[in-house]
Amino acid sequence: MRPSLNAPCPCGSGQRYRKCCAENELITLPRLFHELEERHARTLKREAEFRKQYGYIRMPVTAVAGDKRMIAVGGSLLAQDGKDYGFVRTVHDVGLHFFGEEFLDQQSALPFEEQHVPIQWLSAWVDEHNLANRVSPGDPAAQQLGSGAAWLRLAFDLYTIQDNSALQTALRTRLLNPLQFQGARHELKIAALWIAAGFTLTYEDERDRLKTHPEFIAKDQFSDLIVAVEAKSRHRTGVQGYAGGKPENLRRADVRKLLTEAYKKKVDLPLYVFVDLNLPRPENPSERDTWVSEIQATIADMTTEGLHERGPVNAAFFTNDPSHYLLRDRLVGDQDNLWVISYRYEDPKVAHPSIDVIERIKLAFSHRVAPPSSYWDDE
Repeated sequence: MRPSLNAPCPCGSGQRYRKCCAENELITLPRLFHELEERHARTLKREAEFRKQYGYIRMPVTAVAGDKRMIAVGGSLLAQDGKDYGFVRTVHDVGLHFFGEEFLDQQSALPFEEQHVPIQWLSAWVDEHNLANRVSPGDPAAQQLGSGAAWLRLAFDLYTIQDNSALQTALRTRLLNPLQFQGARHELKIAALWIAAGFTLTYEDERDRLKTHPEFIAKDQFSDLIVAVEAKSRHRTGVQGYAGGKPENLRRADVRKLLTEAYKKKVDLPLYVFVDLNLPRPENPSERDTWVSEIQATIADMTTEGLHERGPVNAAFFTNDPSHYLLRDRLVGDQDNLWVISYRYEDPKVAHPSIDVIERIKLAFSHRVAPPSSYWDDE
Protein backbone atom coordinates (compact mmCIF):
# COMPACT_ATOMS: atom_id res chain seq x y z
CA MET A 1 0.00 0.00 0.00
CA ARG A 2 1.17 3.52 -0.79
CA PRO A 3 1.73 5.85 2.19
CA SER A 4 -0.32 9.00 2.71
CA LEU A 5 0.77 11.82 0.40
CA ASN A 6 1.71 13.96 3.45
CA ALA A 7 3.58 11.17 5.24
CA PRO A 8 7.38 10.96 5.24
CA CYS A 9 8.62 9.31 2.04
CA PRO A 10 9.57 5.64 2.56
CA CYS A 11 12.82 6.21 0.65
CA GLY A 12 14.26 8.06 3.69
CA SER A 13 14.89 11.38 1.98
CA GLY A 14 13.17 13.30 4.80
CA GLN A 15 10.69 14.87 2.39
CA ARG A 16 6.98 14.28 2.29
CA TYR A 17 5.90 11.43 0.03
CA ARG A 18 4.00 13.77 -2.35
CA LYS A 19 7.15 15.90 -2.84
CA CYS A 20 9.46 12.91 -3.40
CA CYS A 21 8.64 9.46 -4.87
CA ALA A 22 4.87 9.83 -5.32
CA GLU A 23 5.17 11.53 -8.69
CA ASN A 24 7.27 8.76 -10.24
CA GLU A 25 5.19 5.95 -8.73
CA LEU A 26 1.86 7.45 -9.72
CA ILE A 27 3.16 7.75 -13.25
CA THR A 28 4.65 4.22 -13.25
CA LEU A 29 1.52 2.36 -12.10
CA PRO A 30 -0.67 3.39 -15.04
CA ARG A 31 2.22 2.61 -17.37
CA LEU A 32 2.56 -0.87 -15.85
CA PHE A 33 -1.17 -1.49 -16.23
CA HIS A 34 -0.96 -0.36 -19.86
CA GLU A 35 2.00 -2.68 -20.53
CA LEU A 36 0.11 -5.58 -18.95
CA GLU A 37 -2.92 -4.87 -21.10
CA GLU A 38 -0.75 -4.77 -24.22
CA ARG A 39 0.95 -8.03 -23.28
CA HIS A 40 -2.42 -9.69 -22.63
CA ALA A 41 -3.70 -8.45 -26.01
CA ARG A 42 -0.61 -9.89 -27.74
CA THR A 43 -1.17 -13.20 -25.99
CA LEU A 44 -4.80 -13.35 -27.09
CA LYS A 45 -3.78 -12.50 -30.65
CA ARG A 46 -1.12 -15.24 -30.70
CA GLU A 47 -3.59 -17.78 -29.32
CA ALA A 48 -6.14 -16.84 -31.99
CA GLU A 49 -3.51 -17.16 -34.73
CA PHE A 50 -2.35 -20.50 -33.35
CA ARG A 51 -5.93 -21.81 -33.13
CA LYS A 52 -6.58 -20.77 -36.72
CA GLN A 53 -3.62 -22.85 -37.93
CA TYR A 54 -3.58 -25.77 -35.50
CA GLY A 55 -7.02 -26.05 -33.91
CA TYR A 56 -7.89 -26.25 -30.24
CA ILE A 57 -4.78 -27.97 -28.93
CA ARG A 58 -2.90 -26.11 -26.22
CA MET A 59 -0.40 -23.59 -27.51
CA PRO A 60 3.16 -24.78 -26.69
CA VAL A 61 4.29 -23.56 -23.27
CA THR A 62 8.04 -22.96 -23.02
CA ALA A 63 10.61 -20.75 -21.35
CA VAL A 64 14.34 -20.17 -21.86
CA ALA A 65 16.50 -20.51 -18.75
CA GLY A 66 20.20 -19.92 -19.34
CA ASP A 67 21.27 -22.23 -22.18
CA LYS A 68 18.22 -24.48 -21.71
CA ARG A 69 14.76 -24.37 -23.17
CA MET A 70 12.08 -25.80 -20.89
CA ILE A 71 8.99 -27.25 -22.58
CA ALA A 72 5.82 -28.31 -20.75
CA VAL A 73 4.23 -31.49 -22.14
CA GLY A 74 1.20 -32.42 -20.07
CA GLY A 75 2.42 -32.92 -16.53
CA SER A 76 6.06 -33.30 -17.57
CA LEU A 77 8.82 -30.83 -18.31
CA LEU A 78 11.40 -31.38 -21.05
CA ALA A 79 14.73 -29.58 -20.85
CA GLN A 80 16.51 -29.11 -24.17
CA ASP A 81 19.97 -27.72 -24.86
CA GLY A 82 20.06 -24.59 -26.94
CA LYS A 83 17.70 -21.63 -27.11
CA ASP A 84 17.07 -22.27 -30.81
CA TYR A 85 15.75 -25.78 -30.28
CA GLY A 86 12.69 -25.92 -32.57
CA PHE A 87 9.25 -27.29 -31.80
CA VAL A 88 9.60 -30.05 -34.41
CA ARG A 89 12.58 -31.32 -32.42
CA THR A 90 10.41 -31.30 -29.31
CA VAL A 91 7.80 -33.41 -31.10
CA HIS A 92 10.58 -35.74 -32.22
CA ASP A 93 11.82 -36.08 -28.64
CA VAL A 94 8.31 -36.84 -27.38
CA GLY A 95 8.28 -39.77 -29.81
CA LEU A 96 11.67 -40.94 -28.54
CA HIS A 97 10.53 -40.67 -24.91
CA PHE A 98 7.39 -42.67 -25.68
CA PHE A 99 9.35 -45.66 -26.96
CA GLY A 100 12.11 -45.28 -24.38
CA GLU A 101 15.86 -45.74 -24.53
CA GLU A 102 15.81 -49.48 -23.76
CA PHE A 103 13.25 -50.26 -26.48
CA LEU A 104 15.10 -48.11 -29.02
CA ASP A 105 18.41 -49.81 -28.22
CA GLN A 106 16.82 -53.24 -28.65
CA GLN A 107 15.32 -52.23 -31.98
CA SER A 108 18.51 -50.66 -33.33
CA ALA A 109 20.30 -53.99 -32.79
CA LEU A 110 17.86 -55.71 -35.18
CA PRO A 111 18.10 -55.79 -38.98
CA PHE A 112 16.01 -53.03 -40.54
CA GLU A 113 13.42 -55.50 -41.87
CA GLU A 114 12.79 -56.86 -38.35
CA GLN A 115 12.38 -53.53 -36.60
CA HIS A 116 9.02 -52.31 -35.32
CA VAL A 117 7.31 -50.25 -38.05
CA PRO A 118 7.63 -46.82 -36.37
CA ILE A 119 11.29 -47.52 -35.61
CA GLN A 120 11.79 -48.27 -39.31
CA TRP A 121 10.31 -44.83 -40.03
CA LEU A 122 12.68 -43.27 -37.52
CA SER A 123 15.73 -45.18 -38.74
CA ALA A 124 15.11 -44.42 -42.41
CA TRP A 125 14.45 -40.75 -41.70
CA VAL A 126 17.59 -40.29 -39.58
CA ASP A 127 19.77 -42.11 -42.15
CA GLU A 128 18.44 -40.15 -45.11
CA HIS A 129 18.39 -36.88 -43.15
CA ASN A 130 22.09 -37.25 -42.29
CA LEU A 131 22.91 -38.21 -45.87
CA ALA A 132 21.02 -35.18 -47.21
CA ASN A 133 22.93 -32.90 -44.85
CA ARG A 134 26.19 -34.21 -46.29
CA VAL A 135 25.18 -34.28 -49.96
CA SER A 136 22.76 -31.33 -50.16
CA PRO A 137 23.27 -29.16 -47.06
CA GLY A 138 20.66 -26.48 -46.72
CA ASP A 139 18.28 -28.10 -49.24
CA PRO A 140 14.98 -28.61 -47.34
CA ALA A 141 13.49 -30.73 -50.13
CA ALA A 142 16.26 -33.28 -49.62
CA GLN A 143 14.96 -33.87 -46.10
CA GLN A 144 11.23 -34.09 -46.93
CA LEU A 145 10.94 -37.85 -46.92
CA GLY A 146 8.02 -40.22 -46.51
CA SER A 147 9.66 -41.76 -43.44
CA GLY A 148 10.08 -38.33 -41.83
CA ALA A 149 6.43 -37.45 -42.43
CA ALA A 150 5.25 -40.78 -41.02
CA TRP A 151 7.46 -40.48 -37.92
CA LEU A 152 6.76 -36.82 -37.15
CA ARG A 153 2.99 -37.20 -37.62
CA LEU A 154 3.03 -40.10 -35.16
CA ALA A 155 5.13 -38.05 -32.72
CA PHE A 156 2.85 -35.00 -33.14
CA ASP A 157 -0.20 -37.12 -32.30
CA LEU A 158 1.59 -38.51 -29.22
CA TYR A 159 2.48 -34.97 -28.16
CA THR A 160 -1.11 -33.76 -28.68
CA ILE A 161 -2.63 -36.56 -26.59
CA GLN A 162 -0.08 -36.22 -23.80
CA ASP A 163 -0.35 -32.42 -23.66
CA ASN A 164 -4.14 -32.13 -23.97
CA SER A 165 -5.59 -35.40 -22.69
CA ALA A 166 -4.15 -38.70 -21.47
CA LEU A 167 -2.69 -41.65 -23.36
CA GLN A 168 -4.63 -44.75 -22.36
CA THR A 169 -2.56 -47.67 -21.05
CA ALA A 170 -4.23 -50.10 -23.44
CA LEU A 171 -3.48 -47.88 -26.43
CA ARG A 172 0.14 -47.44 -25.32
CA THR A 173 0.53 -51.22 -25.13
CA ARG A 174 -0.95 -51.74 -28.58
CA LEU A 175 1.31 -49.09 -30.12
CA LEU A 176 4.31 -51.06 -28.88
CA ASN A 177 2.93 -54.35 -30.23
CA PRO A 178 3.90 -55.01 -33.89
CA LEU A 179 0.73 -57.07 -34.43
CA GLN A 180 -1.56 -54.31 -33.16
CA PHE A 181 0.32 -51.18 -34.14
CA GLN A 182 -1.56 -50.25 -37.31
CA GLY A 183 -5.01 -50.12 -35.70
CA ALA A 184 -3.65 -48.36 -32.61
CA ARG A 185 -1.84 -45.80 -34.79
CA HIS A 186 -5.10 -44.97 -36.55
CA GLU A 187 -6.98 -44.61 -33.25
CA LEU A 188 -4.26 -42.28 -31.92
CA LYS A 189 -4.56 -40.12 -35.05
CA ILE A 190 -8.35 -39.89 -34.75
CA ALA A 191 -8.17 -39.05 -31.03
CA ALA A 192 -5.73 -36.19 -31.74
CA LEU A 193 -8.00 -35.03 -34.58
CA TRP A 194 -11.02 -34.69 -32.29
CA ILE A 195 -8.98 -32.84 -29.68
CA ALA A 196 -7.89 -30.37 -32.36
CA ALA A 197 -11.56 -29.97 -33.30
CA GLY A 198 -12.35 -28.82 -29.74
CA PHE A 199 -13.62 -31.98 -28.05
CA THR A 200 -12.67 -33.76 -24.82
CA LEU A 201 -12.43 -37.55 -24.91
CA THR A 202 -13.78 -40.25 -22.62
CA TYR A 203 -12.96 -43.93 -23.10
CA GLU A 204 -15.38 -46.72 -22.23
CA ASP A 205 -14.51 -49.90 -20.36
CA GLU A 206 -13.54 -52.36 -23.10
CA ARG A 207 -13.68 -55.20 -20.56
CA ASP A 208 -17.46 -54.96 -20.60
CA ARG A 209 -18.36 -57.66 -23.15
CA LEU A 210 -22.11 -57.24 -22.77
CA LYS A 211 -22.26 -54.48 -25.38
CA THR A 212 -20.28 -53.10 -28.28
CA HIS A 213 -18.16 -50.04 -27.63
CA PRO A 214 -17.05 -47.17 -29.84
CA GLU A 215 -13.41 -46.10 -29.65
CA PHE A 216 -14.31 -43.13 -27.44
CA ILE A 217 -16.98 -40.60 -26.55
CA ALA A 218 -16.29 -36.98 -27.59
CA LYS A 219 -17.76 -34.00 -25.69
CA ASP A 220 -17.79 -30.60 -27.37
CA GLN A 221 -16.05 -27.90 -25.31
CA PHE A 222 -18.40 -25.21 -26.62
CA SER A 223 -21.84 -26.86 -26.46
CA ASP A 224 -23.73 -29.78 -24.95
CA LEU A 225 -22.99 -31.99 -27.96
CA ILE A 226 -21.79 -35.53 -27.18
CA VAL A 227 -20.98 -38.04 -29.93
CA ALA A 228 -19.47 -41.51 -30.33
CA VAL A 229 -16.41 -42.14 -32.50
CA GLU A 230 -15.32 -45.41 -34.11
CA ALA A 231 -12.01 -46.06 -35.93
CA LYS A 232 -11.37 -48.82 -38.48
CA SER A 233 -8.14 -49.50 -40.36
CA ARG A 234 -7.76 -51.41 -43.63
CA HIS A 235 -5.03 -54.02 -43.16
CA ARG A 236 -3.07 -55.07 -46.23
CA THR A 237 -0.70 -58.03 -46.35
CA GLY A 238 2.93 -56.96 -46.04
CA VAL A 239 2.10 -53.35 -45.16
CA GLN A 240 2.88 -51.75 -41.76
CA GLY A 241 4.04 -55.07 -40.36
CA TYR A 242 0.82 -56.95 -41.11
CA ALA A 243 1.69 -60.52 -42.13
CA GLY A 244 -1.82 -62.00 -42.08
CA GLY A 245 -4.40 -62.19 -44.81
CA LYS A 246 -3.71 -63.06 -48.42
CA PRO A 247 -1.86 -61.18 -51.15
CA GLU A 248 -4.40 -58.89 -52.79
CA ASN A 249 -4.89 -55.93 -55.04
CA LEU A 250 -3.33 -53.04 -53.10
CA ARG A 251 -4.89 -50.54 -55.43
CA ARG A 252 -8.53 -50.94 -54.37
CA ALA A 253 -10.18 -49.25 -51.39
CA ASP A 254 -12.21 -52.36 -50.47
CA VAL A 255 -14.06 -50.91 -47.44
CA ARG A 256 -17.24 -53.02 -47.37
CA LYS A 257 -16.14 -55.30 -44.51
CA LEU A 258 -15.04 -52.39 -42.32
CA LEU A 259 -18.31 -50.54 -42.89
CA THR A 260 -20.29 -53.69 -42.07
CA GLU A 261 -18.48 -53.92 -38.73
CA ALA A 262 -19.14 -50.23 -38.03
CA TYR A 263 -22.86 -50.67 -38.75
CA LYS A 264 -23.05 -53.22 -35.93
CA LYS A 265 -22.19 -50.69 -33.22
CA LYS A 266 -25.03 -50.12 -30.73
CA VAL A 267 -24.89 -46.59 -29.31
CA ASP A 268 -27.50 -43.99 -28.43
CA LEU A 269 -25.40 -41.07 -29.67
CA PRO A 270 -24.56 -39.70 -33.10
CA LEU A 271 -21.83 -42.01 -34.42
CA TYR A 272 -18.92 -40.94 -36.62
CA VAL A 273 -16.79 -43.64 -38.26
CA PHE A 274 -13.22 -43.14 -39.50
CA VAL A 275 -11.74 -45.62 -41.98
CA ASP A 276 -8.00 -45.63 -42.65
CA LEU A 277 -7.66 -46.75 -46.28
CA ASN A 278 -3.93 -47.56 -46.04
CA LEU A 279 -3.46 -47.03 -49.78
CA PRO A 280 -0.15 -46.20 -51.52
CA ARG A 281 0.78 -43.16 -53.58
CA PRO A 282 -1.60 -42.86 -56.59
CA GLU A 283 0.04 -43.98 -59.82
CA ASN A 284 -1.64 -41.15 -61.73
CA PRO A 285 -3.84 -38.11 -60.95
CA SER A 286 -7.06 -40.00 -61.71
CA GLU A 287 -6.44 -43.03 -59.50
CA ARG A 288 -7.56 -41.27 -56.32
CA ASP A 289 -10.80 -40.35 -58.10
CA THR A 290 -11.21 -44.05 -58.86
CA TRP A 291 -10.87 -44.90 -55.18
CA VAL A 292 -13.39 -42.25 -54.21
CA SER A 293 -15.88 -43.55 -56.79
CA GLU A 294 -15.39 -47.09 -55.48
CA ILE A 295 -16.13 -45.98 -51.90
CA GLN A 296 -19.24 -44.09 -52.95
CA ALA A 297 -20.48 -47.09 -54.96
CA THR A 298 -19.89 -49.42 -51.99
CA ILE A 299 -21.91 -47.19 -49.66
CA ALA A 300 -24.69 -46.90 -52.23
CA ASP A 301 -24.85 -50.69 -52.67
CA MET A 302 -24.92 -51.32 -48.92
CA THR A 303 -27.65 -48.70 -48.46
CA THR A 304 -29.73 -50.30 -51.22
CA GLU A 305 -29.30 -53.66 -49.49
CA GLY A 306 -30.57 -52.16 -46.24
CA LEU A 307 -27.38 -52.89 -44.32
CA HIS A 308 -27.11 -49.35 -42.93
CA GLU A 309 -30.52 -49.63 -41.33
CA ARG A 310 -29.01 -51.97 -38.74
CA GLY A 311 -26.60 -49.35 -37.41
CA PRO A 312 -26.59 -45.76 -36.20
CA VAL A 313 -23.80 -44.21 -38.32
CA ASN A 314 -24.27 -40.49 -38.96
CA ALA A 315 -21.21 -39.97 -41.12
CA ALA A 316 -18.19 -41.90 -42.35
CA PHE A 317 -14.76 -40.39 -43.05
CA PHE A 318 -12.20 -42.12 -45.26
CA THR A 319 -8.62 -40.97 -44.73
CA ASN A 320 -5.33 -41.85 -46.36
CA ASP A 321 -1.68 -41.06 -45.70
CA PRO A 322 0.74 -42.77 -48.15
CA SER A 323 3.90 -41.55 -46.38
CA HIS A 324 4.68 -44.90 -44.75
CA TYR A 325 4.89 -46.52 -48.20
CA LEU A 326 7.57 -44.08 -49.32
CA LEU A 327 10.18 -44.38 -46.53
CA ARG A 328 13.37 -43.24 -48.29
CA ASP A 329 11.56 -41.48 -51.14
CA ARG A 330 10.95 -37.75 -51.25
CA LEU A 331 7.49 -36.26 -50.95
CA VAL A 332 7.04 -34.84 -54.42
CA GLY A 333 3.56 -33.35 -54.73
CA ASP A 334 -0.17 -33.61 -54.24
CA GLN A 335 -0.19 -37.38 -54.77
CA ASP A 336 1.82 -37.74 -51.53
CA ASN A 337 -0.51 -35.60 -49.43
CA LEU A 338 -2.91 -36.74 -46.75
CA TRP A 339 -6.52 -36.66 -47.89
CA VAL A 340 -9.98 -37.22 -46.48
CA ILE A 341 -13.46 -37.62 -47.91
CA SER A 342 -16.71 -37.82 -45.98
CA TYR A 343 -20.15 -39.32 -46.48
CA ARG A 344 -23.20 -38.03 -44.62
CA TYR A 345 -25.91 -40.63 -44.12
CA GLU A 346 -29.51 -39.54 -44.54
CA ASP A 347 -32.04 -40.24 -41.76
CA PRO A 348 -29.69 -41.96 -39.27
CA LYS A 349 -31.15 -43.63 -36.17
CA VAL A 350 -29.88 -40.75 -34.03
CA ALA A 351 -30.63 -37.38 -35.61
CA HIS A 352 -27.81 -35.27 -36.94
CA PRO A 353 -26.78 -32.56 -34.44
CA SER A 354 -27.40 -28.91 -35.25
CA ILE A 355 -23.63 -28.34 -35.23
CA ASP A 356 -21.92 -29.16 -38.54
CA VAL A 357 -19.59 -31.82 -37.19
CA ILE A 358 -18.42 -32.93 -40.62
CA GLU A 359 -16.99 -29.56 -41.66
CA ARG A 360 -15.48 -29.05 -38.23
CA ILE A 361 -13.64 -32.38 -38.42
CA LYS A 362 -12.45 -31.73 -41.97
CA LEU A 363 -11.06 -28.37 -40.83
CA ALA A 364 -9.28 -30.09 -37.91
CA PHE A 365 -7.87 -32.61 -40.39
CA SER A 366 -6.13 -29.75 -42.22
CA HIS A 367 -4.72 -28.58 -38.87
CA ARG A 368 -3.00 -31.96 -38.32
CA VAL A 369 -0.93 -32.09 -41.53
CA ALA A 370 2.27 -30.94 -39.81
CA PRO A 371 3.35 -29.73 -36.36
CA PRO A 372 4.04 -26.01 -35.70
CA SER A 373 7.47 -24.83 -36.76
CA SER A 374 7.93 -22.55 -33.72
CA TYR A 375 7.00 -22.39 -30.05
CA TRP A 376 4.63 -19.44 -30.55
CA ASP A 377 4.81 -18.05 -27.01
CA ASP A 378 8.28 -16.48 -27.39
CA GLU A 379 8.25 -12.70 -27.04
